[in-house]
Amino acid sequence: MSLYNTISQVLTNSITKLRTKLINSITKLSNSITKLTNSITKLRTKLINGITNGITNGITNGITNGITNGITNGITNGITNGITCTKDTLNFSGQGTLDNRMRNYIKKNKCHGFKPFVITIKSKQLSKYINYITDLDEKVKLLNNVQDILFETSKTLYAKFDPHLIYTFQNEINVVFFYNDTGVNMYNGDINKIVTNIVSVVSIEVYKRLSHLNFDLNFHGYFVEFDIDYEVLNYLVWRQMDCKRNTITLLYRCNENNKCNEKNVVEGIAVTDMISDLTNKTGKDVNQEYMHLLTGNIIKKYLFYKIKNKSDENIIVRRSVGMESIYFSDNFKKVLKKYIVNKINKIN
Repeated sequence: MSLYNTISQVLTNSITKLRTKLINSITKLSNSITKLTNSITKLRTKLINGITNGITNGITNGITNGITNGITNGITNGITNGITCTKDTLNFSGQGTLDNRMRNYIKKNKCHGFKPFVITIKSKQLSKYINYITDLDEKVKLLNNVQDILFETSKTLYAKFDPHLIYTFQNEINVVFFYNDTGVNMYNGDINKIVTNIVSVVSIEVYKRLSHLNFDLNFHGYFVEFDIDYEVLNYLVWRQMDCKRNTITLLYRCNENNKCNEKNVVEGIAVTDMISDLTNKTGKDVNQEYMHLLTGNIIKKYLFYKIKNKSDENIIVRRSVGMESIYFSDNFKKVLKKYIVNKINKIN
């Protein structure tokens, strides 16, 4: 064998062995990487499961413990505070949590000491009774009679509640209160008590004058408070607009040829046209003849006085409730001061 062949054989064998070792090393490295990958996967799975279980258990335990502790603490504190509040309330100390909280609720039902307000009282039954009469002369007679009843009722309201003004028409009474310098209202400003008592007095006074008619008569009332002083007069202007429109409609419907809808409301006819129709039918100036019905009654307390004689400066004072028929919108500023702001008007 030649030297060349010998060297060649040796190199081949060496390369083969080296190749085999390299392949074996790569195989071992691949196996190691696989094992490492599996280990990482297992670790990742355990980590995810750990986090998931931790969050789930944490939330569950947190909610459970929170509810349990909340209920326990709530009952404990509630009983403790309840006992304290009951003790304070019974002692009228007004320092208990429950006592203060309940008193704050009550305060929300109080009117403001320096804002004007109106109590409006109405009766659907009285309205239906007025609508029932269809003869024009009988209707006017009935409306006048109702006005007299509401006037007498208003005198009782003045005696019991001393308002600044009362405005009435048909089935409605508006009792106006304007604030005073002290900001103190009757019943300490308790709205529910004010409304309830006024409605009660109106119901009794009207019913005893109409009891012979033998029908149910109920009144309901609501409270309206105004942030701006002059808005109380605007409220009365608005109610008076209803008074005029409703009165004209009532009279207009007395003509059997004048039809109305199912709600007893005349549609598609202006108030001025209804007035013209009534004027032609009756031969009277409706605005003048029935002015007291169109305006409603403005009921106010007046101060009557006279000097005994020229040498004696002593004055005999007499106060009395009187009635007027005016339009609130005429000379708005003057009307506001005379009828709303001033509690008593003077008559020389």
